[in-house]
Amino acid sequence: MAITKRYFTQLTAAFAALLLAICFAACSSYEDPEKIFSGPINDISVETLANGNQAIYFDDPSESTFYKKVDNNGKRVGKWSKDWPNDRERYQGGHSTPYELIFTNGKAYKVRKYEYSLTGEDLSFVESIWEHYCYKYAGNYQKLGYACQWDYDNGSNNLIFDFKEYKVEKADISGFTLSYESNSEFEEWSKVAYHTVHQYYRKTLSNAQLSDYSLFDSRKELYLAMLQIMRAECGDIMDGYGTERYNLAVVEDNIMNDRDPSAGAYINSSDKK
Repeated sequence: MAITKRYFTQLTAAFAALLLAICFAACSSYEDPEKIFSGPINDISVETLANGNQAIYFDDPSESTFYKKVDNNGKRVGKWSKDWPNDRERYQGGHSTPYELIFTNGKAYKVRKYEYSLTGEDLSFVESIWEHYCYKYAGNYQKLGYACQWDYDNGSNNLIFDFKEYKVEKADISGFTLSYESNSEFEEWSKVAYHTVHQYYRKTLSNAQLSDYSLFDSRKELYLAMLQIMRAECGDIMDGYGTERYNLAVVEDNIMNDRDPSAGAYINSSDKK
């Protein structure tokens, strides 16, 4: 009986130690997103990525966002979490439209996927019309892209990509990781800070596959190409959302003359003139 009791005591102590170890491991397993995504950084300038006969292709990046509370003094408190703080009013942000990146001909090209079910709030006026056209008339999107801003500073490891500044966390032959954080204005009114990470993975793109893309040197050229395609099928006037209709001829003229594309573009709209 004494042996059984001693054995039971030892087993209980071992089990308690195991639980303590598991708890310690769980409590110690926190991974700081400002550290876990960092790594060696190779040059990702356009001169490097777009140099050579083979195009370099990156599909739509995976995205991870982490949150922290901000106190009344504007100081970030606590640890980063993938969950929005439950005692803060939730900010409902828009979705970004999926896109691809292609480096070729000495330039970085952005090819958006204008899929109606994945619409984003970052679309321009012309892109929103094009997305509607793809959904209602074409049935799919065409592979159109434009040369975007891609200015990499290897001294600071900062990247200006399509007029937005990112920090380069990691970059090698397989891909690269970019991050950006909320600004003080957002944190002041939301009392929440965020840290968003984009991970890009390099894929192969043959010259035959590249020929399926129509790549333009500027957004302006891209928009004019979109309008020519839409006008060829729909004429000058295209039905839009609800009672809206778009005068595509006016939109095209506005773009050609560097005016607001939406000026005078709506016809028979109940809420826009």
